[in-house]
Amino acid sequence: MGKYYVDNIIGNDNNTGNKEFPWKTIQKAADTAVAGDTVIVNSGIYRESITIKDSGNERDTIVYTAEGEVVISGANILSDHSSEGWTNKGDGVWCFKYPEILPFGWNVLDHHVSTNASMFHVSRREMVIIDGKVCGTVAYQPDLMPWMIYAAGNTCPDLGPLVNPTIFVHFPEGKSPGNSLIEYGTSRHQLYIEASYITIDGFTFRHYAGGYHMHGVSINGSNNIFRNTICEWSNYDGFALSGSNHYVENVETRDNGCIGHWIISAEYCTFRNIKTIRNNWKGYNFFCEAGAAKIAFSHHCVFDRIYAADNDGIGYWLDGWNFHNTISNSMAINNKYAGFMLEMFTEYTKMFNNISCYNRGMGLYISNAVGNVIVHNTIFRNEEQGLNIWRDSERSTRGGRNLIYNNIFANNGKHEIRVLFDDTDNANFDYADLFSNKLDGNIYWKSCSNTPFGLFGTLVDFFETNEIEAWRAKWVEPDHIIKRCDDYDANSLCSNPKLENTSTEHGWRISEDSPARGFGVIIPGYTIDEIFEKKFIIREREEFKTYIKEMLVKNNDLLNMNHYLYVCKDCLGTKRPDIRPDTGAFQYE
Repeated sequence: MGKYYVDNIIGNDNNTGNKEFPWKTIQKAADTAVAGDTVIVNSGIYRESITIKDSGNERDTIVYTAEGEVVISGANILSDHSSEGWTNKGDGVWCFKYPEILPFGWNVLDHHVSTNASMFHVSRREMVIIDGKVCGTVAYQPDLMPWMIYAAGNTCPDLGPLVNPTIFVHFPEGKSPGNSLIEYGTSRHQLYIEASYITIDGFTFRHYAGGYHMHGVSINGSNNIFRNTICEWSNYDGFALSGSNHYVENVETRDNGCIGHWIISAEYCTFRNIKTIRNNWKGYNFFCEAGAAKIAFSHHCVFDRIYAADNDGIGYWLDGWNFHNTISNSMAINNKYAGFMLEMFTEYTKMFNNISCYNRGMGLYISNAVGNVIVHNTIFRNEEQGLNIWRDSERSTRGGRNLIYNNIFANNGKHEIRVLFDDTDNANFDYADLFSNKLDGNIYWKSCSNTPFGLFGTLVDFFETNEIEAWRAKWVEPDHIIKRCDDYDANSLCSNPKLENTSTEHGWRISEDSPARGFGVIIPGYTIDEIFEKKFIIREREEFKTYIKEMLVKNNDLLNMNHYLYVCKDCLGTKRPDIRPDTGAFQYE
């Protein structure tokens, strides 16, 4: 078990790597370290690619730890208080020839860019940093303004021969190449882990000039620990992760060009105390991964104490083939389109003790997703619906069997809850899916006169009401295909939950005399027979149905149990009442 040191100022890769004679590069340490070794990296900016291929083991991991502020940068220095290589174009605009070609793909332009931006604004990869601040990109040279760049010259292989582009930079008043440190983004990745039992602790990763779906920090393998790190100012994402049994803790992904982090094909991983803020500064279309985080093809992962705020895209988005994941004790604030979103074969998610508020869209969006447990959440003051449940017949996916219990929906801009389906292909649509959702123990409230409830039977047959009795009655009308909804939202209440301090980030609470106190009901479970009753399954997916049923039987972590087990304590470990717990998320103060 060795201990190695890295220092990019006094180090040399021909040294022994001890404290007195450290190595210069982290890659040298990665090429040398074996199970049980620790690599200590001294403070500094490291402009290198790091690939870790050698694994530790269950007993002896390999640890990489930062001593002081250690920055792994994807940028190089272009000029340091010098005008050499620059041409003054006047009015604060200077230009230079970009040192390398950073190609991007035409496919990005079809539907990933926003409708009000061109490929040059979103997809181009050139990055210029003035005294540590990343410049934005404009699509057309006349649009240049301080702290913006314009790239002239083709770097898309689909559009013709590639050339080193000329970059026009509009410097802010008082700055120029002669009095500033200028960096430029490169194609160099920062960290790639293709090993297991690796710990990365205390680093900052920034300034990766990648393109769409290009990751500067990529964590693969299994049983890796990624903690106390910052991932910022990448063109695309902060980090990407796949594999099994990883532990990610105290990580901040901020100010990235598209999305905070990407989780794909992960299993049995834990993400705790993750802060993801201000992502999508490049303006990607938020329907295509932009925002705080996107999770796909993942199962049995825990997302606990997540803070997603001020992202120009969806907060936490589980999209596509996700099973048995947990989102708990988390907050989504001021995100675009939705705070939380469960979509398309995202199934059997346990979502409890979360807050979604002040989002520029919906608080929670459930779209073509089945069997999810949404309990003890507080969703308030979002611009659109508090909860939107959608079933799209064109996608041939299931939607229903969701448990929505003991939540607070209050003062959202449109409906507190809306249930609707797309009736464009009525012949192939199974209405029973949508009407199989179970709701109870919820509190709904809107202090103004707008309608607090809305049920869209189809896109044509619109129904909405202010009365909870009419809301319940809608679900037992004779023309419905099934009538098992006699107790639909039976114990829910339309009343002011008396939330206090809602303008503060974490200090909100329900008052002592709130009707939410002790209002919660017991949360039921589903049996395997209920979940796989034939009329609730898309008939074209028999093979998929068999696979999921086998997985459920094997893991048995959802079936035949009271879901109250998942919400018996708050994020501080305080036990809830055994009977009639408070409705809504547990107090955060």
